[in-house]
Amino acid sequence: LENPMVNVSETVTPLRPMIRVATPADIDHNAENREKEKNALIIGAFEAEQLTGVGVMTHTDDVYKVEYLCVDTSLSMAGDRIRQVNEGICGFIREIQNNNYAIDMVELCIIAFGKQVRIENDFCSMRDIRYEKLHAAGPTPIGDAIMLALDTIEKRQALYDAHGITAYKPWVVIISDGKASDDFKNASNRLLSLQYKNKIKVSCVGIGEEDNDLACFEKDKNVIQLKDFQLTKVFSWMSRSMTLASAESNRETIESLKVDLSGEE
Repeated sequence: LENPMVNVSETVTPLRPMIRVATPADIDHNAENREKEKNALIIGAFEAEQLTGVGVMTHTDDVYKVEYLCVDTSLSMAGDRIRQVNEGICGFIREIQNNNYAIDMVELCIIAFGKQVRIENDFCSMRDIRYEKLHAAGPTPIGDAIMLALDTIEKRQALYDAHGITAYKPWVVIISDGKASDDFKNASNRLLSLQYKNKIKVSCVGIGEEDNDLACFEKDKNVIQLKDFQLTKVFSWMSRSMTLASAESNRETIESLKVDLSGEE
């Protein structure tokens, strides 16, 4: 017999028989599997980083928030100031790690400038970051630190582009308590140019009552000037800013920080 022709409208896709209605235990088990799937992606990314030396982003459909923290570790920062910096950075890391969204979306690079200019903490998952306390010694080579930060930004952006990653504008936060000890003109021009092109965000934080050159690095010359005992508060502001979704909300957070600081005695 020849095979009969059947109109597709007359066919019915066979359904799998229902075994039973899902129980609360089934739902919990499914949620556990979802969490294991997420952790597998993170572990795979971490292993790839160990093999290649390059951080691999696991959430390519999300928008990354990248912060570059340039910290003055010159001799004038010794004592209570560098202690507050270390406490503030540790608090920042804890707050990001306690946020289920930010922990996978925020990337942090810490550049110290004092006796040496170097990357103290390169990019890695905020789940795995290992922060070692900074120590104060030497001059204030802020120009060299800015140039290192901008070179690092270019390399990181190239990595994002290669992996099809979307990211917010990089945020560079510069913290210092004094005048630069090096020639920073080229660094200032390069940083200002990126700001005017709307490719980068910069916040400058001055510590104490000493004169500083921070206004040369911010296009609106809007330097946040802190008293010594207010230093840890700026790190809480940074963590709040990094967990917000919009630039409008970020501006509101900056204004709230100014209000908080103005109320300090």
